[in-house]
Amino acid sequence: LVTAVSTVAFKQAIGMLRRGGTCVLNGLPPGEFPVSIFDVVLNGYTIRGSIVGTRLDLEEALEFAAEDKVKATIETLPLESVNDVFHRLRTGKVSGRVVLGIGEQALERRGEKSTTAA
Repeated sequence: LVTAVSTVAFKQAIGMLRRGGTCVLNGLPPGEFPVSIFDVVLNGYTIRGSIVGTRLDLEEALEFAAEDKVKATIETLPLESVNDVFHRLRTGKVSGRVVLGIGEQALERRGEKSTTAA
């Protein structure tokens, strides 16, 4: 299930499908989204689209965002936390989004500094 409105995310999701897998695309990124028919047929992929809500729902959601009434809950952790994050996902203890960063990137987003010497 891809909820990111990004063709990059759509491509990554299809690239991660196992043989016979299904990818549900939710959202409408701009532009075209080419898919390799060869890969779809050879691997037996199912690709589905899903629209959640009406145009009015979308307009209201965009108004809320424009009025700064939408606050994203994003937790940035180092890549080394991946096992803990998966455990939290399985047990329903993740609120919002978790972003796994690599090295300095993860620490900078959390407002911390690395303790390793350069």
